[in-house]
Amino acid sequence: MVRVILVQLILFLLPFIGWAIFLAVTRGLSDARASYFIGPMPYWLAVAGLILSIAGFLALGVVGDQETGVYHPLRFEDGKLVPGGFDDN
Repeated sequence: MVRVILVQLILFLLPFIGWAIFLAVTRGLSDARASYFIGPMPYWLAVAGLILSIAGFLALGVVGDQETGVYHPLRFEDGKLVPGGFDDN
């Protein structure tokens, strides 16, 4: 679950990081101020980040780890703890 959250967070932040790198390269590090993130640009960067996040969710859903079978939770049998797991059906 942590992996999914980190991937989505990175995908959302990629446009902002790319814009900051673009500003630093084209205008120099001393001129890359926070004022360039004011106005309509943050809106479009957020839209691009959301599109990347949605694409990431779809990609993880298609190629992510997909366990097949039935999950059996942790249980007690004859006073002993039996670990849960998936049956290979």
